[in-house]
Amino acid sequence: MFGLAAHQSEQLEDAVNLIQKSIEINPNYDAALGNLGNVLVALQRYEEAIPCYLQAIDINPNLPQLHNALGIALKANGRLVEAIESYDVALKIDPDFTEAHYNKGNALVRSEIFDEAIVSFERAIAINPYLEHAHNNLGLAYVELEKYADAVRVYLVGLRLDPQNDTMQFNLGNAKLKLGLIEDAIDCYREAIAANPNDANYYKNLGMAFKRQGVSNLAVVEFEKAIKVQPDLAYVYLLLANLLNNLNQPNKAIDICQDFLNLKFENPEDHRLDIAMIHNILGLLFVDLARMNEALKNFQMALKFDPESADVHSNYGTQLLSCGYIKEAIISFEAAIRLKPENLGVFSNKLYALSYCIGQSAKTLYPEHLEWEKRFAKKYQNICPQHHNSRDPERQLRIGFVSPDLGHHPVGSLVLSLLENLSVQSMIVICYSSGVPDVKTDFFKAAASIWRDAYGQSDNVLANMIYADEIDILIDLSGHTGENRLGVFASKPAPIQMSWAGYVSTTGLSAMDYILSDKYSILAHEEQYYQEKVVRMPDGWVCYSPPDDAPEATICPCSQRGYITFASFSNPAKINEDVIKIWSKILSSVPGSRLLIKYNGANSDANSDRLLGGFRANGVDSSKITLEGTSPHVKLLDRYNDVDIALDTFPYSGGVTTFEALWMGVPVVTVPGQTFASRHSQSHLSTIGLTELIAKDRSEYVKLAVELADDVERLTELSQNLRSMVAASPSCDGNKFAQNFISVTRGIWRDWCSH
Repeated sequence: MFGLAAHQSEQLEDAVNLIQKSIEINPNYDAALGNLGNVLVALQRYEEAIPCYLQAIDINPNLPQLHNALGIALKANGRLVEAIESYDVALKIDPDFTEAHYNKGNALVRSEIFDEAIVSFERAIAINPYLEHAHNNLGLAYVELEKYADAVRVYLVGLRLDPQNDTMQFNLGNAKLKLGLIEDAIDCYREAIAANPNDANYYKNLGMAFKRQGVSNLAVVEFEKAIKVQPDLAYVYLLLANLLNNLNQPNKAIDICQDFLNLKFENPEDHRLDIAMIHNILGLLFVDLARMNEALKNFQMALKFDPESADVHSNYGTQLLSCGYIKEAIISFEAAIRLKPENLGVFSNKLYALSYCIGQSAKTLYPEHLEWEKRFAKKYQNICPQHHNSRDPERQLRIGFVSPDLGHHPVGSLVLSLLENLSVQSMIVICYSSGVPDVKTDFFKAAASIWRDAYGQSDNVLANMIYADEIDILIDLSGHTGENRLGVFASKPAPIQMSWAGYVSTTGLSAMDYILSDKYSILAHEEQYYQEKVVRMPDGWVCYSPPDDAPEATICPCSQRGYITFASFSNPAKINEDVIKIWSKILSSVPGSRLLIKYNGANSDANSDRLLGGFRANGVDSSKITLEGTSPHVKLLDRYNDVDIALDTFPYSGGVTTFEALWMGVPVVTVPGQTFASRHSQSHLSTIGLTELIAKDRSEYVKLAVELADDVERLTELSQNLRSMVAASPSCDGNKFAQNFISVTRGIWRDWCSH
């Protein structure tokens, strides 16, 4: 009696002592044992509470409240399976025990068994319709299953019971935002804030809704309010920094991150992971500013505070790759994979990096890519039901394209012409864009029969969207590059799936039926090293869309300057030690020659130290090398008017870079290798009719470059005629490419219909 009174008056330690004395007097006093368990739970001494409940149950096994209380203690102690079993015993004794249904639902949510949790919450509500917390948690379970409309329905019922429930109003806003009901979500967040203006998360999500709506200035205001309410909320600093960066205010974004790092924490160790996160975002901001050294330093600081962060290891690896430190990048990706083996994107990063490695071949890359299938494909099996597409071999086809790059992007410039020239009579084109729109996106929207905005959608949601659209042939334009959706393709939402344009190796997916190539890029004996069946276009595997705003090409500058300017506008990651060695031979063999290397971040300390150091080690003075960073695209193209000869990289050759050089009247000398990635330029030059610029080996590569540098007459002729040659070639004939594409895909479709 006295122990219970002490518990009710929150004198918990006194209650423990008093109840223990009563148990000493009567060890079989089940009520006292139960009360002792309750007090110990209130004190969060779960390990001690559990045996109290078990002893009470031994004395009185038919009291459902004891089994329910035991479940609460077990759940709090992390023993979820046993907790659920205890709730089940309570419910067997009393099937209408509302609290046990509710508690079981919560334990199932913790166990990520959301469908069963929904059953428990719904049962609790059926018994007691006024149990508002059950409505809230039921809604959260529906959200976890991406059943957002059901979540909205449940929250609305709960809010009728308790209109001032700010938590439920907030959760309703989250569900509506997932449904794309942005205005409704904003209203919900405002209602939640009106009821409780002291929760930073409410301002944060309101800011995210404004951002989604495209009203960035209002989003900034709400993020700033969130920080004012809770100054140490690191995630909001991250959101605000990203938003300011998107608003072209990168320096202000950096200042915001520094504001967080300058906070005086009472217990800095408690914020170690937050500090790491802010250093990570600082690293990404410096990447965008091409301040490579500062980016690398911040990723290193992030790893100092959180060496177990797979995301930071991955970002660090990506930055190392962009600076040409390929082996070190792969080591970072492998560290990320060890820490987060379920992260398919990081594994893709590693596969992409391997394409840059010297000595790789289709044979060596094949088993590495099969590992992706082994690790991740099972996760996506059975997401999409069996396909029931009509097996009419001659009907109008529904062709889907999936990509984050349907805009101002190299992949976009190789895809747009096809989309614009596809016959509506032959096929309906559905584009699933998972990227952020840019100035070029409207061109793709206009070319598509149907446009689906898939930005931010999960793989499961996108796969079901594609399945519902009854796509006949689904085409991936990313492979293992950034923001890819290979998880969608692993779930097989279309009966026929194909890889094209965005990746230059096998994807490794058994669900990817075909890869579209040509006779130059994948050789016949290499087909065994592709998970996909290789199908070939007759005139090059891509179709280039030249930029409308490209400046006119001028006559090669060497005729006025008296010296040759070689150039590479390729990613410095492609400029490895072998490339530097060969280019050094060329520069040494052409008196007075210069080399221009131009790319985003090429002139940063991290790149210049490696590149200039490499040339010096091969006897080339740094004064002969010019390193330049990025420029607006028109100015970048105009810079080709200062170049005589473009030197291709190996083993990862230029793609769109080669087309742009040729379009600007600059010949490209290339040497193909043992991979698809090494043969981009070979394919483009062969399709255009410039096989004379393709070397058989590296010795001939040097010879071709040196001989061309000595032939000013030939350089002049090429600079005057290359643009017209490219324009007249199959590489720029969108209509012909589209007809070939229709022929190839129709053949694939007929084959599927016949089986």
